[in-house]
Amino acid sequence: MNKIYWNITYKQILVFSGLLTVFLFLTLSYFDIPLKTDIAPDGIISFELAKEIDISIAIVSSWDLNTKVNAGLSLGIDFLFLVVYAIFFATACYMVAQKFINKYNWMYKFGMLLTKLQFVAALFDAIENVALIQLLHGSNSSLFPLIAYYFASIKFAIIVVGIIYLIIGIFTLLFQKGIKSE
Repeated sequence: MNKIYWNITYKQILVFSGLLTVFLFLTLSYFDIPLKTDIAPDGIISFELAKEIDISIAIVSSWDLNTKVNAGLSLGIDFLFLVVYAIFFATACYMVAQKFINKYNWMYKFGMLLTKLQFVAALFDAIENVALIQLLHGSNSSLFPLIAYYFASIKFAIIVVGIIYLIIGIFTLLFQKGIKSE
């Protein structure tokens, strides 16, 4: 496996960032529990996708002070999470794409594109977080829910396409390996 820097391999980066991604995801899930209300049944996701200022204000109003602290902590931790998950998914897409060089060139090219797009998703996540923080601080600007909605939607789309690519790529590689071993 290729060494990147300091004798670190892509596999080591994948494992470390994967474990950290899971840990941070579980941490965020813990902070999200009290954020789930009648108006925000999906917690922070409901807040991210509110799209309209009235809904955003209603969500924030449905949270007491401690819940708002949880929302703030969740958004703060998400700044670390977005870096870690981008590294994880980018590394995974890169490693799968490398297996398709000289086999399925379109899978290679698409995987390399998705590798780069994971960092775009992270940037969009950061922009979304800044908009949500403004709303959490009491902004009444209708621009912030729109920013959060569109940047979150594109972020989720990029990540989901990356996951689908990884699933298809891994199954394709396993299928090819199974045919060769018969």
